[in-house]
Amino acid sequence: NQATLDTLGFEEKELVGKPFTALVSEASPKQDLMFTGSVRHIEAIYKDRQGNDVPVFFSCSVVRDSEGELESIVTIAQDISERKRAERELMASEQRFRAIFASSAIGMAHLGTSLQLSHSNRALRKMLAYREGELNGLSLDRLLSEEDFTVHRPSLEELLDEKRESVQFECRFRRGDG
Repeated sequence: NQATLDTLGFEEKELVGKPFTALVSEASPKQDLMFTGSVRHIEAIYKDRQGNDVPVFFSCSVVRDSEGELESIVTIAQDISERKRAERELMASEQRFRAIFASSAIGMAHLGTSLQLSHSNRALRKMLAYREGELNGLSLDRLLSEEDFTVHRPSLEELLDEKRESVQFECRFRRGDG
């Protein structure tokens, strides 16, 4: 169809009569399954006119004649180049965030909605005298002094209820070594 021609940069006369495999990249992991009956919802790699890889979300079905011989293949493919680019950018952004979080000289932790720590950085663990993994799952009320937790709990709850975008306060922590 025209969308395929536009995506891959071919003219119709260049593809008519050519085997479907002429479009599929050698890098496509599921190429051998395409002729067994049907393939549903896989990612495949097409080749454009210049030989560049074009990632697609792909489904196909084999059409057989009355003797069971392969007659044609009906395919549906959606160009997912933009989605793949966005995924790569997101992955790079997450890696940058993780690196900043891990290497920061400021103690940091990620809290879940129940105010339990799911991740902490080295600076926080060192400051509070905990080893890696020991803070995970601990509730903030066990880490803050009882008085400070009581005072700051309302603002933390407002943060969780999305009534505030951030909170900032001074507090006293309970260290792991007492």
